[in-house]
Amino acid sequence: MPESPQGLALLDRANRLLEQARSLEDLKSVRDAAEAARTFAKAAQLGLELQNRAAELKLRAERKAGAFLSGLGLHGGDRRSKTRNVSLNLDDLGIKKHQSRRWQMAASVPDADFERFLQSKNQVGEEITGASLLHLAKTLRRHRPAQPTSLKSRAPKRLSAAADPPSEWQELVGELIAQQDQLWRLLEPICGDSAISLRPEERRYLRRLTADIRDALAGLAALYPSETARD
Repeated sequence: MPESPQGLALLDRANRLLEQARSLEDLKSVRDAAEAARTFAKAAQLGLELQNRAAELKLRAERKAGAFLSGLGLHGGDRRSKTRNVSLNLDDLGIKKHQSRRWQMAASVPDADFERFLQSKNQVGEEITGASLLHLAKTLRRHRPAQPTSLKSRAPKRLSAAADPPSEWQELVGELIAQQDQLWRLLEPICGDSAISLRPEERRYLRRLTADIRDALAGLAALYPSETARD
């Protein structure tokens, strides 16, 4: 079946939006445009390939939005800064609680598993859906250890310098790397284009991100005694 010019136009627009996305608002626009293309392709019976291309783009946008929301620490509720009288909630972002939960769950699927999920669906000619991705996320969660939800809730034990690096040390390093990656993704567009500025929710996220990095570094420092203590 020939591809619809209208369906392709919707997909092209969504792809451009995803490449340019710099905020949750941008990602929501991508998600909505991709969903419009998917709905149109399905209703007009334009074929599974076009429908799945739109569904894939929608899920990519939702995963990025879920990762952003996870960094904000909202999880469907409010978060109030300890240092400033700043309240941040999902209503401010125009996102429903069930959307936040689903998107964060989708974002929890590792990239490699997500790509295999897409490849498998396309190879066997099955419809790509958010429900099937969430099923994968729940399956993966059952088969891996639960990760700590907050760096601040952890109190690492002090270890001798001769000890092998413990799993807690490795977890902290992994979280630091992930936090640094998020920080770079947030600041890279600004470094490359002076006309780009941070949105209010991105400034709040940046404050929390830098605080989490500081806490992780403090946790690493606490893992080993100081030179004085060893003497």
